[in-house]
Amino acid sequence: MFDVKIEQSVCSPKLVRGLGIIAKAAARAYGSGNIISMSTAGKIVCSDKMKNVIIGGCFGDPDAECVRQLISQKELPEDGLKTAVLLANECLQIGQTDGIDKQDFLDGIDSFLKTGAKKLQEIAKANSESLPGGGLYLLNICRPVIQDMQSTSECTTYRKFVCALEIPFLVLAKNAGKQAHEAFACVKAAAPTQFYSLKQFGLKDGHIPLTEHRDLWHMGIELQTGKIVDVMEIGITVPLNTALSVLETVRVILAVLCAVRSIL
Repeated sequence: MFDVKIEQSVCSPKLVRGLGIIAKAAARAYGSGNIISMSTAGKIVCSDKMKNVIIGGCFGDPDAECVRQLISQKELPEDGLKTAVLLANECLQIGQTDGIDKQDFLDGIDSFLKTGAKKLQEIAKANSESLPGGGLYLLNICRPVIQDMQSTSECTTYRKFVCALEIPFLVLAKNAGKQAHEAFACVKAAAPTQFYSLKQFGLKDGHIPLTEHRDLWHMGIELQTGKIVDVMEIGITVPLNTALSVLETVRVILAVLCAVRSIL
């Protein structure tokens, strides 16, 4: 999930690697209030809020430190920063390995995130301004974003970026002791109409057509117990402003890293 493959030139390979290291640290403590930061020797050197770690610098790796310094110069949110780092890392890997032109990558990200923000606002408006937590608010915009773009030339690129929206849910599943396929299978069993495929749009058979599936996805994983629950029923929700801030922070991180011409 977080192995960095360096083949193309959307961004400096050193920055790709550095963001990957920070994303791994974010993933280790995803779902908790803290972020665990490690040195290159694997020693835990800090346990703190993600924003404090980004500002303070505790990664002990030159590439990660370079990324940390670049993004720490921007206004970063208190909430949702780990989620933004996970998404930005996955999107950057997609752009770096798929041969996407840098400007096309940035334009595609910008359009993708704007469409995602619009869909989040629509979902929140229809559900008393609440969004399901546990990574589900991002899964909820997978289908609408694809549907919105399926008639345009950007659809192929969008499908690749939409894969990144699964990552927070899958990281939570791993931290709760479940494999990715097990997590999807458990959620699908609890709410069979919630997903139109186990991998959203990756399976050719057994999926519900986009136009026939409108349910809000709210069955997810409770991290402490690993049980499949109705996250909204037990109060695991995300404010709309936090969700929108996550998407904007992804855009900021990627824009900052892609603006760097070279790293020696």
